[in-house]
Amino acid sequence: MQLNKIPRKIVIPKGTFFLNQVRLVGNCKAPNLELQIHGTLKAPPNPSQFKHDMAIKHIDHFTFCGGVLDGQGEQGWQQNDCKKSKSCNKLPNNLSFNFLTNSIISNITLLDSKLFHINSMAST
Repeated sequence: MQLNKIPRKIVIPKGTFFLNQVRLVGNCKAPNLELQIHGTLKAPPNPSQFKHDMAIKHIDHFTFCGGVLDGQGEQGWQQNDCKKSKSCNKLPNNLSFNFLTNSIISNITLLDSKLFHINSMAST
């Protein structure tokens, strides 16, 4: 069997883990890609570091289940006061799905986003 035809699974165990930016970008040839989170992932507290804390795009037959994504919004809001300054940096979204097809997202918990919890574009 060709390596690119084997289903892939990424499992993040119980516990709390601090993220840098996460980007899963296709075009994936594996028949299924699954991301299972059993713990909590904490986004970087600096709001100007990234556009999205977690971005997933251009994947067919993707499954994302479980876990907690903590955007650490309160820490970010303290560093970026857009109410007082129109020249402030844009805040990142917790989770971005772009151009996903035949995909399933289930049983995730999103906390304290710096901007929007989920951004989805052109996904089915």
